[in-house]
Amino acid sequence: MNRFRHQVPPCFFKDFFYLKLFRKTVSIAVFSLFLFFSQSLAQAPAAEEDSLQIVYLANASGVFENCRCGSNPLGGLDHIAFLLKELRKKNPRLLFIDGGDFTNTYPYNALNKLIVDIYKALRPDYLMLADQEMQQDNEYTLTLLRQSSFRFLATNYDISGFNLNSSVKISAGKKKIVLLSYLDKSSFWYSKSVKGLSFNEEKFARVYRQAVQGSDFRMVLFHGEDAGLAEFIKKFPEIDLIFLGHSQSAKDWLDRKPAIIAPGSDTEFLTLLSLRFQNNGPPLVKSRKIPISLQIPTEPVVEKLILHFKKTKEQK
Repeated sequence: MNRFRHQVPPCFFKDFFYLKLFRKTVSIAVFSLFLFFSQSLAQAPAAEEDSLQIVYLANASGVFENCRCGSNPLGGLDHIAFLLKELRKKNPRLLFIDGGDFTNTYPYNALNKLIVDIYKALRPDYLMLADQEMQQDNEYTLTLLRQSSFRFLATNYDISGFNLNSSVKISAGKKKIVLLSYLDKSSFWYSKSVKGLSFNEEKFARVYRQAVQGSDFRMVLFHGEDAGLAEFIKKFPEIDLIFLGHSQSAKDWLDRKPAIIAPGSDTEFLTLLSLRFQNNGPPLVKSRKIPISLQIPTEPVVEKLILHFKKTKEQK
């Protein structure tokens, strides 16, 4: 059980030790462990249970397949697509949320089109647009995203031409949960001025106050740097759980308020989060990091998209 207390965990952004430890322990047993964990975390709860299961991903950075390089290579949206499909079979109510930076790290139209097409197959429930999606000279990708049917979450910013949700209300039995997002300006290391992007801190503060008054549990997708996160936690102390984006850490911190879910990077890990609410006190929060190894099968629809991308690239 997590006993929340106000504390910012030290140096979790730079905790790369855990990434190395994960890589060394990946083996054939990974997939069998995934099946075991998915049964416990993603089994569909009865309607009266105050529980919620979430799959979280961020910092995918256009990594559509495993590099098959080095020792125990990890990653690949094609493998993640298979995991999502299996998890949804077990729990149709499962939420899949992406915290941004899912497109390539630099403008690459053909690759980013592939990533948008793959995400259409992944069917995220909610997406956050972040610095990599809005980088300079990336208008082609933004146009594809504007034309998509994705549900984008943006509480403290607006982007011209996008239909953005300022908050998401989620029910878990009798409990009311609110999901917000916060894009830290510091994540735009190359430019603070992005065409069509405007920040609105007063809007976030207003929606935050409404969430505090009208919900039992508050979650935020926070995309930004270490210093910005520390300041954010001090300013908005009633946030219960934060999903990190932009951070490369893969270490979760569940015994603090707010609890911290860190995604890793380059599709190397998928986070399975379980919230089980109790009659009194904070909910029981559990998370599992699933290494995306080659032992996990790939999903056929995404395989075909990748094959078409490679053939098209070869023909040019």
